[in-house]
Amino acid sequence: MITNKIRLSVKQLLENIGRVYSNVASDESLNYMVYRLNQSNRYPNRYDYTLLIDLYFDSIETIEDKCDEIIELLNYKQHNNEYVWLTFYLESRGIMTDVDKDIQVRSLRFQIIAYERSNQYEKRI
Repeated sequence: MITNKIRLSVKQLLENIGRVYSNVASDESLNYMVYRLNQSNRYPNRYDYTLLIDLYFDSIETIEDKCDEIIELLNYKQHNNEYVWLTFYLESRGIMTDVDKDIQVRSLRFQIIAYERSNQYEKRI
């Protein structure tokens, strides 16, 4: 299924920045990212997704640097592998508040335009 292929690609990309979890963190420590992937549209051979990344860090400087790294890695960039071609577009960067004032939380939202690689298509090129 293409969603799983995209989820795996996103996880591999974000692991270059730091600890990352899908949907929910598996422990209580700080300094990690959580991402969620939602499909928004589907066209023939094209899939649109929304990628939501929440970052939880204990330092304002660190969290802002991590946001910048993710934006540099993804925004207006194409990431291709043997299964999918992905293009990322930043939609928003926001500050979220946490009950614990010592926890810094940021949210990034990207649009992903994905194409599934197909042997049929590649043979025509």
